[in-house]
Amino acid sequence: ISGMSSLESLNLDSRDISDDGLYHLRKLVNLKCLDIFSGRISDIGCVHLGKIKSLERLELCGGGIGDLGCTHLVENLPNLKSLNLAQNEQITNIGASAISSLVNLKSLNLSNTRVNTNA
Repeated sequence: ISGMSSLESLNLDSRDISDDGLYHLRKLVNLKCLDIFSGRISDIGCVHLGKIKSLERLELCGGGIGDLGCTHLVENLPNLKSLNLAQNEQITNIGASAISSLVNLKSLNLSNTRVNTNA
């Protein structure tokens, strides 16, 4: 997949996807949409995804992403318009606060995280 440089959208819903696998996606410089459900993605995986500057829509549901991963995504992916981090139970109000600085964001899903009404 990493050689498909013109790819704009990719869905990899699988428990077999991990942080190490995301390293290879860094070469997808035209990727606008990435959807990974139930992957074993952590804050380290967010470092790799931060290299894909073209991303506008990102769904990383059901992984191990926490506040540090949120911060890394925000700092490196300012073009995000849609972000779904549902079921990442390590995300707290700190991560939500970081996400609030994404000025282009139109859609956000933080359901089943540790974010509460004080965010």
